Amino acid sequence: MKISDFITVFRLIVLAGTLLSISACTPVKGYEGPELPEEQIALVKTKYEGGDAVDFYQRAVDGIAFKNSGIQVLPGKHSFKLSIDVNEEPYDCEGYGKLDYYSYQSCQQKYYQDKGPPCDCYDYLSIYKKCWYRAHGGSCQGTFHTRAGQKYEIIVNGVADTANVMVKEVGNYEPAGDGDCNVGAGRTESREDYQGTGRSTAYSNGVYSCD
Repeated sequence: MKISDFITVFRLIVLAGTLLSISACTPVKGYEGPELPEEQIALVKTKYEGGDAVDFYQRAVDGIAFKNSGIQVLPGKHSFKLSIDVNEEPYDCEGYGKLDYYSYQSCQQKYYQDKGPPCDCYDYLSIYKKCWYRAHGGSCQGTFHTRAGQKYEIIVNGVADTANVMVKEVGNYEPAGDGDCNVGAGRTESREDYQGTGRSTAYSNGVYSCD
């Protein structure tokens, strides 16, 4: 491959990544016709508030799916449907490490050759925390009204196998709508989260060895 061809391919890859990043942050257009200014439409997003953590797997307003960036709709009455997981507090958490052997050995070789500082294996140890928790799958649906130029949040409050949902206009304490949730008995799952590197991170997660 010529250098010019390589540069062209690289630019296309960068452009594709940029476009994907922009699209992920752009609200979905949830109405027909030409694009309207913000003062003529309403923005709707989802969030959880209080209780246990809630994961949103599917979101739709008026049958149109959207993600974290939200959906733009016209003023008036709308319906929503959500697929959720209500996650109870984690338990039996345990930390563990993954050592980057290649980088650590390279550091040691430089040190033994008097070409580098002493090596601390914890600097090459990625720390993870694995926890178990109960996840309760469910769904919510309801209706709400929007006004032009306003922002709205579909708020889910879940605790174990129960959840409720309401819609609020941002900055207005009066509800703009509500609905019902149906949550199941639950299942046991595990989750692993990256904590960082370094000796202090390892110790705080109960990891006292690089082995």
